[in-house]
Amino acid sequence: MLILSDMFGLDRCEWIKQYVALLDPIFTIQLYDSCALGDVRVADAAEDDIHAAFIAGGVDTAADKLSKMELGKVDILAFSMGGSIAWKAGSKGMHIGHLYAISSTRLRLQTEKPDCRVQLFYGKVDPFHPKPSWFEKLKLDPPLMENGGHDFYTGHDVAIRICSMIRSIHHGPMRGTKCPL
Repeated sequence: MLILSDMFGLDRCEWIKQYVALLDPIFTIQLYDSCALGDVRVADAAEDDIHAAFIAGGVDTAADKLSKMELGKVDILAFSMGGSIAWKAGSKGMHIGHLYAISSTRLRLQTEKPDCRVQLFYGKVDPFHPKPSWFEKLKLDPPLMENGGHDFYTGHDVAIRICSMIRSIHHGPMRGTKCPL
């Protein structure tokens, strides 16, 4: 299972450890820093500048690098901008089995989905999540987390819910959902 960070990279997402801890017993985990993949500098950069760097080519750069690094079939769990990277890589032919994209709001601009199973999650109060018509057009389920904003995925309870769903798809129901952190 590949796990792609959000636009802040691995240095600024301590919360990602809970996903690794929950999924590591059942998957071989490979963590990727979306900033490193996209050649986006985050040290001392403002959020808007980081976002702009991804839009100005960082997503494409990261998708190309990821596609060249991972040649076999992979499953991907990706957060925010990481989901855009994975989607783009899949659209360019990367062999993805399952793509789980969390709060990847820029996907609302995509008109075709990659050739893989796609499961998306958005916070219901995130103003940038795709509209219902987008989900219908791409034949995707629109799961919205109640009271969730854009960064709802950083919460422990959400990590347990998402990892339990991933586990049930791949290996049956998840038991003992305590995060061993």
